[in-house]
Amino acid sequence: MKVILVGNGSSVVDYKMGEYIDSEFDLVYRINRFKTEGFEKYVGSRVDGWFLADTGVQWLHNPTPMVEGSTRVNEFEYVFICMPKFKHNPNGLPLTETIQLLPTDIEDKINDNIDLNPQWPTSGLIAIQFLLNNYNEIFIHGFDNQNDKYKYTHYFDEGDEDRLTENWRKPRTDHNFNKEKEYLNLLRKEKKVIDIV
Repeated sequence: MKVILVGNGSSVVDYKMGEYIDSEFDLVYRINRFKTEGFEKYVGSRVDGWFLADTGVQWLHNPTPMVEGSTRVNEFEYVFICMPKFKHNPNGLPLTETIQLLPTDIEDKINDNIDLNPQWPTSGLIAIQFLLNNYNEIFIHGFDNQNDKYKYTHYFDEGDEDRLTENWRKPRTDHNFNKEKEYLNLLRKEKKVIDIV
């Protein structure tokens, strides 16, 4: 099974990988506020599964054109909700056979390798760890860890001053991007995670 997780980093627009993503993989996963419309030549359009932060569950209850996944969710085979361990609770979630809450042992596995406490993993790192629990290797695209080369942190953020990369690189109480980058690079070195470019 050949699996890809397409991230939302601005680096995706450096490469026209859309056709390759749509045609070469058995499963294509995306994260949070992904956009394919208007970006198909860079990221493709297929979505087999969607990893969604718990803060985005509102979009399942109230779909909005601003969040493509919320209006296409009925097309997806899988929707995985990523909720930090400290607030892990299924109450109020629209869980179905398709929409599932990921277990806390995924966060534990990450912390066994690189201790993020008292912060917690991003949806992207949770998605990577979950997929590695199920597949020997995964392919990724668009994981550039808020690289200063790019003005905006996500490829679809142009014009949104709240999403400037420089703002996202400031110390945060929720995520530690430097430690996540370190762990991701270790997974790359071990050939468990493979960049498509």
